[in-house]
Amino acid sequence: MIEYLEWDSDFFGISVGSVRSSVASDRKLHSILCEMRESNFNLVYVTLPMYRLDLINRILHEEGTIPAGTRAEMVLDLEKYSSSQSVIQSDNVILRTAENEDEASVGGLASYCFRGLTRFYRDPRLSDEKCDELYRIWAERDIRRSGNSNLICTCEGKPVGFCTVDITGDGSAKIGLIGVKPDFRGFALGQVLLNKTAGILRDKSCGHLLAVTQLESVGAMRMYERAGFLLQDTSIVVHFWKDM
Repeated sequence: MIEYLEWDSDFFGISVGSVRSSVASDRKLHSILCEMRESNFNLVYVTLPMYRLDLINRILHEEGTIPAGTRAEMVLDLEKYSSSQSVIQSDNVILRTAENEDEASVGGLASYCFRGLTRFYRDPRLSDEKCDELYRIWAERDIRRSGNSNLICTCEGKPVGFCTVDITGDGSAKIGLIGVKPDFRGFALGQVLLNKTAGILRDKSCGHLLAVTQLESVGAMRMYERAGFLLQDTSIVVHFWKDM
C-alpha cells in the first residue's frame, strides 16, 4: 500500500514512501499504520480527505506525525476558457517561452521563491536548504523536458517569474510549478503567466488543465479561481516519520 519513492529517497538520503490514493476509511488507515511500523520507511507522505476529520485526528495523534499542509485539486475546462489578460503592460518586463538555456536562471529563482509556502518547508525535519535544492532541481527538470509549454517572465533580462506545465498523453495538462520573485509579487505576474499558459494549451487542443495548490494559500486560490479553475477536491497532507 505504501509505494517506495526512489527519487525522494535518493535526494533526502532516507527511505521515503507515499500512499498514492487518499486514505478515506478506518480499515485503510489501520493497514497503513501497521505497514509503516513494520517497514523500513523513514518518511511516508499520507493524504486524507478533508471531510474525514475523525481519520485526520487519529493520525495526528500518532507519534512522528507532522501536518504538512492542505491540498486543493483544481481543474480548468480549456474548451470554455477565455481570457484577455495575457499581456504585461511594461517595456521592462517580457513574457516569453522558456528555452533550454533558461534552465539555470529558472532553477535559481525556484530555489528561493517557494520558501515557507509549501509542505516541504513546513516540515521541521527537512532543512530549508534541502527544500531550496528540491525546487531548483524540479524547475530545471521541467524546463529540460521537451514538448511542454513553459513560460518565463524577465525584467531587464533577469527572471522574475515562470510557469512550467506537463502535457499528458490523455489530452490534458498539469501545472508543474508557478513562481514569482518575492519583490515582484502583487503585480499580477502569476495571473498573467497562468492565463497565458491556459491560452497556449487551449490552442494546442488540450481539454483540461489541472493544478494542485494549498487551500490555505489564499493568493494562489484566488489566482486559479480568477482564471476559471474549479475546485475538485480538498485534503490534508501528513508527513509520517519513523524514528531513525
